[in-house]
Formats: sequence, C-alpha cells, structure tokens
Amino acid sequence: MDADDIAYLGLRNWITEIKSDLKNPASYTPNELAQVNVINQLAHLMSYPVVKAKVENGSLRLHGWFYDFELGRVFEYRNGKFSAIE
Repeated sequence: MDADDIAYLGLRNWITEIKSDLKNPASYTPNELAQVNVINQLAHLMSYPVVKAKVENGSLRLHGWFYDFELGRVFEYRNGKFSAIE
C-alpha cells in the first residue's frame, strides 16, 4: 500500500462520517467537505451533556476553524457561516 492508498482510505473513512448529512457528496469541493466536517464536529461535541451544559452556562466556548490552504487564511465558523479571521 502506497501513500496515495493510505490517504484515500483516510479520506473515505472521514467522508463516511459526514456523507449521511450530504445530499450528493461528489458535488462538494474538498474545502466544502472540510467545512461540513467542522460543523459536524461542533455538533458532535455539543452531544455530550457536560459540554452542552458548560456552553449553555457560559463557562466553555467552542470554536470551529477551517484553514484554506489555497488562500492561506483561517476561517471561523460563527453564527451559521464561515468568516475570515483578520
């Protein structure tokens, strides 16, 4: 197994986690898939009662960031959208 095969297996396993939320996974760009993953990971964290309680009482804040390699910029998921961090 070469490096491409290993990378493909990792990508396939990762997409399996999120594809149930996608209507047509093949229509998404890699950046869009990565952003969906950030959103899903935040939702997953909120499924833990201790995390949810701490977020709701203000003692914990969750942050979802996405790094765009082509642009060399970091985007933060906030209020339902990704915005560049200045």
